[in-house]
Amino acid sequence: MSSIVQRTSRVTGTVLTVGLAGELGLTDDDGLPWVVVCEPHSTLVFTDTKREAMTSTGLDFCDDCRAGAAARELDAITTRISRATGTSITVANVTALGIIPDDNDKRWLITCDEHDTSAYSRTKRAAMRVSGLDFCYACHESVEA
Repeated sequence: MSSIVQRTSRVTGTVLTVGLAGELGLTDDDGLPWVVVCEPHSTLVFTDTKREAMTSTGLDFCDDCRAGAAARELDAITTRISRATGTSITVANVTALGIIPDDNDKRWLITCDEHDTSAYSRTKRAAMRVSGLDFCYACHESVEA
């Protein structure tokens, strides 16, 4: 079974490929077997674990993604680790992402970066209090197990 996964970063909108270095035709870097490749910018970073690779947003290693984020004023984005689940949670202002707020005026997007699930909140304060347990079924199941 292949370890290679392609996903779109909700933070930058770019396609990221995640996989084991050998399966991507690369040699691991100082024993770091996992690789994240920013496809549009042809940059990559090696990580120690699959979890680290899957929670990468592109902003953490790709200069072009960071430049694009600054140009779109994506400073309204925060990534943190949920105390309840240990997973990476990203909170972003929907306007900064170019998303038109829905009728309920929910202006903050909360994502569980590990399971690619999301929810919306009206205020940043409420969004920052959310853990993966509040909206991510996979996080809820992992804590219950």
